[in-house]
Amino acid sequence: MEAPFVIERISKLHNFKDFSCGEPSLDNYLRNWGVRNTQNDFSTTYVLCPRGTKEVIGYYSLCASSIRSCRLPEVKSAPRNIPTVLLGRIALRHDFRGQGLGEILLIHVFRETLLVSTKISVWGLELDAINESVKQWYQNFGFMEIIDEPLHLYIEIETLRQLEADIWGESIPDLRLT
Repeated sequence: MEAPFVIERISKLHNFKDFSCGEPSLDNYLRNWGVRNTQNDFSTTYVLCPRGTKEVIGYYSLCASSIRSCRLPEVKSAPRNIPTVLLGRIALRHDFRGQGLGEILLIHVFRETLLVSTKISVWGLELDAINESVKQWYQNFGFMEIIDEPLHLYIEIETLRQLEADIWGESIPDLRLT
């Protein structure tokens, strides 16, 4: 059975003019920067669409980053800057909330991060939560705070590998890029 949604790289063909997640900065990014930043290799934006349409109901944006090792005291004998993937933005259209699609987007982020880690060294995935309630949502997936930055969160690549091996298996819809 095919999944009812697909996740694919953003293009000018996608319809996101009516996208509204309730956070103007996230709506603005999608409309004004998602395609441009992807085309210019500043970040890569992926969109969630109902199968057979180009109507964007969710998205996320990834890019390369690093965390200063002094911000992670549990990491010993590390270089000054530890390589990470940055989840710059993630959003779901407000009328699609409560259907588990945010979790599916985040799991896709995890899988893309794991894929990148097979090509280049990546220690973890980092993000800046927009507020405390969003922070708690991420912590449910295993994200931890960076010292002195309570909304700056990370999860180690080893944790993602363990989750992939132990928990997710094939129970998660395979939303292959098209």
